[in-house]
Amino acid sequence: MEDIIDWTQEANAVINDVKKHVKTIEISDKLISDGSNIFLNVTLLEGKTMTVLLDNNGFHIVSLEHNSIDEETSETTYETIYALLQAHSEQFINSFGNALVSALEKEVK
Repeated sequence: MEDIIDWTQEANAVINDVKKHVKTIEISDKLISDGSNIFLNVTLLEGKTMTVLLDNNGFHIVSLEHNSIDEETSETTYETIYALLQAHSEQFINSFGNALVSALEKEVK
């Protein structure tokens, strides 16, 4: 029997993991989950916007605007939100890396 996934809970975990490294990230209130997925509106630190579909396959950019689905958008599916953000945001890489260095420095002291 397949486990039932609480997509809102999954999305909130993703949001909490990366919210310090993007300008904004939130669950779309316009694109409704069908029970097998959820949509996130993301604004990168560079100001670039996107709608990301989260489902059993992973993370997929479905539009370069919030609350939108565009059939012409990238076909790439990412296993993690980190992989997606690393591929599309140089500032995410810097922000996340700096946070890791800070955390390690605190552990050493």
